[in-house]
Amino acid sequence: MILFGDRVVCSTDDLVRAARCEFALLRALDTELGLVVSPNTTDPVSFPLGSRALPDDVFDDVYAALGASVISIDPPAAATAAELRGVHDRTVAALGSDAPAVFGATFFDGTFAAGCAVLVRRDDPAPVRVRRPAALPDIGASGEAPAGGVADEAHEASPIPSSCFVLYVRSTSSDVAALMEAAACARMVRDNGFDVDPWVRIRDGAGAERIYELGPADTVYAARRIRLAAILTAKQDELLPVQWGDRRYLACGRCASCTAELVAGRDLLLVAGMRPSVRAQLRDAGITTVDRLAAADSSVTGVAVQTFSTLRRQAELQLRRERTGRPAYAVTDAAAFGELARPDAGDVFVSVAGSAVGVGVSARGADGGDGVFLFHAFTTHDPVALLEFLADRQQHHPDLRIYHFCSPIRTLLADLCARCGADEETADDLLGALLDLYPIVRSALLIGARSYDLPEVLGLLDPEAEPVRADLESSCAATLRLRERLCELAAEHDIQPCPVPRRTLAEQPAAVEAALREFAFDYDETRSAGQQAAAMMAAVLGYHRRERQPLHWAHEDRLHRPIGEWADTPGVLVADWASVDTKWQHTDDRPMRRYLKLTGRLGTGRPPPPGTAVRTLYDSPVPDLPATPGRRATAAATVLGFALDDNFDDVVRVEELLPPGCAPYDELPVAIVPDPPGRDDNLEQALNAVAHELLVSLPDVPLTAAFDLLCRRRPRLHGATALPQVFGDYAAAITAAVLDLDRSYLAVQGPSGTGKLDTAARVIERLVTRYKWRVGVVAQTHSAAEALLDAVVRVGVLPELVAKSDVHTVAPEWLGIAADRYPRFLDNAVNGCVIGGLTGDFTDPEQVAPQSLDLLVIADAGYFPLAQAIAVGASARNLLLIGDPAPLPGTGLHPERVHESALGRIVGDNPTVPTAFGYFLERTWRMHPQVCGPVSSLRYGRRLRSNETVTLARELEGVAPGVRAVPVEHHGNSTESAEEAREIVRQVRSLLGRTWRQGVLTRRLHPHDILVVTPYHAQVARIRMLLSRARIEDVVVGTADRFRGREAAVVLISMTTSAPADAPHGMDDLLSRHWLTTAVSRAMWAAIVVASPLLTDYLPDTPEQLPDLAAYLELTGSD
Repeated sequence: MILFGDRVVCSTDDLVRAARCEFALLRALDTELGLVVSPNTTDPVSFPLGSRALPDDVFDDVYAALGASVISIDPPAAATAAELRGVHDRTVAALGSDAPAVFGATFFDGTFAAGCAVLVRRDDPAPVRVRRPAALPDIGASGEAPAGGVADEAHEASPIPSSCFVLYVRSTSSDVAALMEAAACARMVRDNGFDVDPWVRIRDGAGAERIYELGPADTVYAARRIRLAAILTAKQDELLPVQWGDRRYLACGRCASCTAELVAGRDLLLVAGMRPSVRAQLRDAGITTVDRLAAADSSVTGVAVQTFSTLRRQAELQLRRERTGRPAYAVTDAAAFGELARPDAGDVFVSVAGSAVGVGVSARGADGGDGVFLFHAFTTHDPVALLEFLADRQQHHPDLRIYHFCSPIRTLLADLCARCGADEETADDLLGALLDLYPIVRSALLIGARSYDLPEVLGLLDPEAEPVRADLESSCAATLRLRERLCELAAEHDIQPCPVPRRTLAEQPAAVEAALREFAFDYDETRSAGQQAAAMMAAVLGYHRRERQPLHWAHEDRLHRPIGEWADTPGVLVADWASVDTKWQHTDDRPMRRYLKLTGRLGTGRPPPPGTAVRTLYDSPVPDLPATPGRRATAAATVLGFALDDNFDDVVRVEELLPPGCAPYDELPVAIVPDPPGRDDNLEQALNAVAHELLVSLPDVPLTAAFDLLCRRRPRLHGATALPQVFGDYAAAITAAVLDLDRSYLAVQGPSGTGKLDTAARVIERLVTRYKWRVGVVAQTHSAAEALLDAVVRVGVLPELVAKSDVHTVAPEWLGIAADRYPRFLDNAVNGCVIGGLTGDFTDPEQVAPQSLDLLVIADAGYFPLAQAIAVGASARNLLLIGDPAPLPGTGLHPERVHESALGRIVGDNPTVPTAFGYFLERTWRMHPQVCGPVSSLRYGRRLRSNETVTLARELEGVAPGVRAVPVEHHGNSTESAEEAREIVRQVRSLLGRTWRQGVLTRRLHPHDILVVTPYHAQVARIRMLLSRARIEDVVVGTADRFRGREAAVVLISMTTSAPADAPHGMDDLLSRHWLTTAVSRAMWAAIVVASPLLTDYLPDTPEQLPDLAAYLELTGSD
């Protein structure tokens, strides 16, 4: 940043710096203006540009390929406006010449300067071919993999206009910063009359090249430039320095500038464990400093009592340390030290920083004297070396523990084991040996420090220890010393080591999985088609086991980590208070049980429905209730119901079972949490049967629907070479295609409002009534399956030919039968039939025998996991996948690309299903063109179009169609925003009563014509409360998953979160392109997004996260 009189000239570094901390940038500007004296000044002569960030030899190959006729631009001799303008003019002149490339290009528009390492001219309009990351091959109908196996795919862009330039930029700190530099240069190149290639090349110091699309970066850059100009203008209009706490500007709270202000103002963020949302609630209650928090004598509304008590004690300890100058800590639960293991000669101490992994061991001499600390450095780019070291050491020291302190080593090891094809026993042994010291510290101790980072903790517990440096070796040595100090504290309190038993391998992989994996990994350079199929099938066999693993990890973490760290987890309710509805009672032969009512606030996501299995957690010891020292006791329970009380707090009623061997107790739980899932034996057996079919046929791959789907082969047809064309009637074309399938599948992608349910019903009707097919309908939920059965009856299938067990629809027209009557129903269906159900119905061979159906329709194939589709697919000769691809929930780490939906497997990285694999329903009867346009552009590659004959016949008086944003300023809100809730009520009031015309029908807009969507359950409750107080009924409010298949004239979307730092699960989930477009596509006329203007004031960490941010900006017009 440079000052030229009253004009501020910025570079990309300032743009990135503002995205990280606006306060720090403005404080630097104050320093330049002489308003403050700060030790963290920015040298005004230092004005880094992307054109000069790395040595020139990084682009030697480009120079050699283009010859000596390239033009090199010398950097500005001084950081002055005249010099920058002169370099800019020379760069533009070089672009207008015939030079094949311009090195060191520098641009200046009067307020912003940017540099590009190389601009290469492209005079031909040929498509640009770029390399994409490695992906699975598309195996053709012949079953052969294309040449190159799993090599990179080429991506063909649209033709480039003549005289365009390809941008090469340098990356030093991050690729995102480099993309911002590229976007800045691209804009200035276009402003001077030249075209730019839509793909930008980024090179780092090692010469490695990565290629990214420029479009998303350009959108984000434009928004960041607008924001940067706004805060600089606002600052320059004032005569005083920027004030700490000015809510107009974001502050990170971590940088040197912020830390200095935190200390000076005694800010609450100095208290360890203080979350921004809790800080905002405390400040609203008048508790603004550490001193006031320590002196507070009552709780604060909206802050859990336990959370408030812990933070107050934390503040007291920190103040004691400040006053006495001596280390201050308190042992709050000495029993937690029992989780420590007995020291073993083979113990390992690890630390992780990015892709680097440090491993330390303590080696003792033959005389048993003091050990020598040995350090080994590894990298995740060579995972085999790290895994071999740990496995070999574990083989020689079976009782070793792998100690770490709040590091991502658990996820990292699981990922590395999956990538390297390590067997489950080895992976489980390594993961079972991990022991995190952080939960032990948090459970047993309170320390008088501003954070619970390793240097702070060790510095307080062991003041004489060597200070912890930033390198991995020092971190590993500090972990060792912390382990020793915790053992000393345990001995002082007479606590004997009683660690949690090492996790044993509860689910042994099937022998067929091991055999397939061995076959799949037996290759030199590339896999054959059979090996690729074996690798995919092995990954499918272990899919559910790997998906359950993180859920079990999360449950274990909840047993010993502070409640505040997991309170916002979906399905969790932290109770402010609890009461007993019915005391312990014994009925017949059933275990003793009691009925409880817990009141508090649910985390994110939907409330658990009745019948959901949960666990109750106890913070204090309960007599006879099994618990490991340092861990919370739990009991099994079942959700009976959910409601809101008079204060609109969440109330959950549960039935709690008395654990075996435990006497009745009076203690009440502090929380309910999800019960870790178990295995589905029928599902596993169905997958094993499919895997055996593959194993006996290798190296050939069976020609069945399941393997066509798994290998992503094109649908195989009896006679035709291509799928039938559509001549106005999709149902007719799909029916003809299904009839021609040769034990294969067909994919149908139907976006919102395209009539996919009706289309599927008409296909089924023709197959049953005309060709007497036995058709199954499977879905993830009863509502999805039964909706299709209702549609099938409406289009003409006799109700007595349609059946399903476990009926949820009230008084359905079709038959409700017992599950054990499925075989007889199918045997008697000589004229065809339709049976519906969930996954369990079609994987149970006693209900639906393998290959007993002519067709299985997966009604929500966009949400249906691939592994489950393979399992249920064995019940039918052919598969029909219909839906719209969506990202699947879950965090399992898989060795192959199996964590996707069945339809997503076919669509792949394309926006829509390729024409060779199925059909795309391209007309929506729901969305107005102004709503459909942005949705189609952002999600469907502009293929989705509005049926204007229907959609243009609608009109809402006084409301423009389309998507628009309504900014609402608020601060410190995470999962609940009263400000946005009030704005939602205002919007609803302004809409009700307006004239709503649909064709020839004209009426007033009713409450049921409005949907309110928000990502968090807490905000749902807040909006419902305000609507109720405003006496507005029948407006449906909920999270996005509640509105599948629903539509309304107007959709209101409350984003809720104030700023990126407040997002409970990060911005990836909140700004998910799929989530937003799904919510918007519920609207027939308009979608209104209510959000904080600070919500998008950030830069993602990786380039892969840029498209979602750019999509939100484009959707809401925020750029």
